[in-house]
Amino acid sequence: MTKLGLFNYALSKIGEYKVTSTTADVPAVNRVNACYNHVRDLVLRSHRWNFARAHKTLKPTWVVPTSLTNSSGLVLVTATAHGLVTGDTVRIKDTSYDGSWVVTRVSADTFTLDDSTYSATSAAGSFTQVPPFGYDYQMLLPTDCVMARTVNGVDVSSAQDIWELQGRYLLTDVEEAKFVYTKRVADEDAEDFDPNATELSFDSDFLEVFATNLALEM
Repeated sequence: MTKLGLFNYALSKIGEYKVTSTTADVPAVNRVNACYNHVRDLVLRSHRWNFARAHKTLKPTWVVPTSLTNSSGLVLVTATAHGLVTGDTVRIKDTSYDGSWVVTRVSADTFTLDDSTYSATSAAGSFTQVPPFGYDYQMLLPTDCVMARTVNGVDVSSAQDIWELQGRYLLTDVEEAKFVYTKRVADEDAEDFDPNATELSFDSDFLEVFATNLALEM
């Protein structure tokens, strides 16, 4: 089914006439477009659709600073647009100062490690921000994730205390996570997408539920 076909199938469920374009500035088309993305994502989250299953290995974002230098006895980290604020915690590796440190923001590009003692020139290493409330790492979820399924083989609905989903992040105590999720299937984002000719990637059951929910939303 094409996107135009889906529009017309949904419109037929509420007794509307067929349309010839998914972009025409007419009331029927405008009503479908107004709820299309919202309803699509809602239906994707309602069931673990096989066609929308995806997986990715998640890791924390490690930043390589420009340098570690002396600032009145403290270790001063220089990292362009680091995004940290005073009181944040970072984890540092591959330096003479490996470990977790609370930081004080000096500028947009520099911060110091609280209670550190600068003792020697060190490799710049890398750092990552530590999430609050007890976890060691935070990992950004894929941008196309609409629903998490499993983390390292454990279903997200199961009770666990080694990771937690919070907003767009996975908080965990391990440095690598095998993440299985439901992805946002948006065929129209492709450069060669033609709403009148391109077959949508949705399976038939999904199309039925999607069209019904579009009709209900309209």
